[in-house]
Amino acid sequence: MVCPLRSLVRDYRRTQGLVTSPHRSHGPDMSFKCKPSQKPNKQFWRYASFLAFIATFLLVPSTTSWASALHRACYMAYVMTYLDTSYRDGSRAWPWFQRLPVWRLYCRYIKGQVITTVPLDPHRQYIFATHPHGIATWNHFLTMTDGCRFLSRIYPRPRLDLGATVLFFIPLVKEVLLWLGCVDAGAATANAVLERGFSSLIYVGGEKEQILTERGRDLVVVLPRKGFCKLALRYDCPIVPAYAFGENDLYRTFKYFKGLQLWVARALKLACPPCWGFPLLPFLPLPAPVTVVMGAPLSPRREGRAGGDVGGSRGGEPTREEVEDLHARYVEALTALFETHKVQFGGRGPGARLEVR
Repeated sequence: MVCPLRSLVRDYRRTQGLVTSPHRSHGPDMSFKCKPSQKPNKQFWRYASFLAFIATFLLVPSTTSWASALHRACYMAYVMTYLDTSYRDGSRAWPWFQRLPVWRLYCRYIKGQVITTVPLDPHRQYIFATHPHGIATWNHFLTMTDGCRFLSRIYPRPRLDLGATVLFFIPLVKEVLLWLGCVDAGAATANAVLERGFSSLIYVGGEKEQILTERGRDLVVVLPRKGFCKLALRYDCPIVPAYAFGENDLYRTFKYFKGLQLWVARALKLACPPCWGFPLLPFLPLPAPVTVVMGAPLSPRREGRAGGDVGGSRGGEPTREEVEDLHARYVEALTALFETHKVQFGGRGPGARLEVR
């Protein structure tokens, strides 16, 4: 058996370029393989969470009781799960968990629903580009579970959604996200997901959009975000624009020191905007209705080839002009989607406008 600490040190040396290897094995049970990111920040939370668990274990007073021994054994067994790579391959997705009745209760609490303007082909692969991020992306539970019948009636095709790296190193949160079919949002993982033919949901605005969240304000960060367009062109995968009306109204936020919050998010790859919901339960979202509206898929347009082939066929590296064209079409489609449904589902007046940054 390989020593966990030795494996951890070897991984760190490899990310720093101190050890070279033609390939890295993730074990025989992985659904697919992808190269780990070469950026140290991408591995920071993995090392930090593992060492924090070890430190906590060492600080707990030792006793001779069988209960303490059992507790320590279970504790160390759970710590070992932080050394696997399921957050990059999606091997722990659990369809039964995604269809539990509890998700229907959640949808009733926030009065959630998913609306599609055109039927989605269950045999086609899509990239669901979603806005806004909100404080905690509560709207994501409407589409990655069957609480609103999205998985059983609207789009039953297997999907692996992208989530922030740090979330996969928080106890219990990690397990829930893995069972719901979420994977790390790194570039290598995103490419591997689409190459294997999975559909995926991406929150394009990311941490910046999360920090800029304000009640009653409709703002999306999309102008500098073009990576999802490159993925769509590379794998001939149509983009489905989606807007979650009501997501920004679930929390009250602190409107000051946005610049400092953005700096912290860039430095730590972690956004923690001050917010509160109910007075006594601040993290519990307010019961504002949330409606995810999905527009018509945008097929990539490439010179001399057709887009949208089933199964993630490779279209090669896109040109700058192709990326700009698809990105402009997406921004236009997203804006039109908001304008069409802002009164019916967003509770906004006819004069409301979508801020595009």
